[in-house]
Amino acid sequence: MATELTPDVLAELRRQLEAKRARLRTALGMEPPPTGDPSDLVGDSGDASVDLEEADREYAGEEAARHDLAEVEHALAKFALGTYGRCEYCDGEIPLARLRVLPEARYDAAHEALAEAQGRGGA
Repeated sequence: MATELTPDVLAELRRQLEAKRARLRTALGMEPPPTGDPSDLVGDSGDASVDLEEADREYAGEEAARHDLAEVEHALAKFALGTYGRCEYCDGEIPLARLRVLPEARYDAAHEALAEAQGRGGA
């Protein structure tokens, strides 16, 4: 494990991932949204074409959100395995600065592009 990944830092990164998971699950309708004032859901007939466009965008957005959720779940599973913070390509340490920006990162920066080129995708 990276020397920078102290227990406190790992706990912080885990909290970030858990918060991101909750946001994604809410956006995907898997969890109820936070309580508060409901927004005005009533539209007029002129909204129909806009609604169709938004539905197309939402579908693409939903696919991206599902992918992001899978990446977050994968990262959280790595905590249980003791492999969080390790590059899945070379098993080297992923720098803390990268994990702070992208806590679900599977690869170090050097191997991210290589993994994408090979069709592995990931974060």
